[in-house]
Amino acid sequence: MVAPGVLVIGSPLCAGFIFGPNATAGVLAGAIVSGVQVAISQSNSGGAWDNAKKEVEKNRSIFRAKAVKAGVDLEEKKRRYAILAAHQFTGEKTEFGVEVENPESENWNKEEFATLLKDWMSEELELREQHIAAVVGDTVGDPLKDTSGPAINILVKLSAITSLVFGNYLAHYHFFGNAAPPIRFANELLAYCNSAGENPNTVDMVLKNCNAWLAHGYFTYREALPVAPAHASADQKGINYDVWYKEDQIAKNKA
Repeated sequence: MVAPGVLVIGSPLCAGFIFGPNATAGVLAGAIVSGVQVAISQSNSGGAWDNAKKEVEKNRSIFRAKAVKAGVDLEEKKRRYAILAAHQFTGEKTEFGVEVENPESENWNKEEFATLLKDWMSEELELREQHIAAVVGDTVGDPLKDTSGPAINILVKLSAITSLVFGNYLAHYHFFGNAAPPIRFANELLAYCNSAGENPNTVDMVLKNCNAWLAHGYFTYREALPVAPAHASADQKGINYDVWYKEDQIAKNKA
């Protein structure tokens, strides 16, 4: 079970660490869509094979009940049929590959063999072959409906939960196309607001965020967000205007 577990947990994480959260979302979408189909298919297939075996066993019970009702010793019929079948041929073959019948054997009676085959053994042999096939099918069907089908549900949920746990990390730390780190300090905030006109598609969103920060006092005349946690204290959450102005100029030059 180590390999399946590594596959379930590792696939979304590997996709996320290499290509980012969108790749993980694609892996999860594929797992859900294909997992539902596979789970339904396996559960239904396993149930069908299991029911097929029950149907064959029911038909065999009906056949045996018919023999009992007719006063026929079915086991004796089967034993007699086996003896006749064993002495039906001499063991030699013609030039065309056809087995030669053995009419001289005292244990071979063609008429009795044909009667047994017609009345009882034909149906008995057919039911026997069906039962053998049903047992083989049920051997595969039981694991499908009892373990493999339900396990797909666990696979989908485990992949999704693992992706959620590492989701924030995958969004900012992957090999290709890392997202911008979250804004924490004044210079980052100023650089973000100064970039409002760089992309026409995001101007409205940038200005909306910056106006909201202005409304919360992040750009007051004498106070601003700290450049580093060392500049903040319990009663003074901002920094002096002179320091803020210097950081503002650096941020504008970078922007």
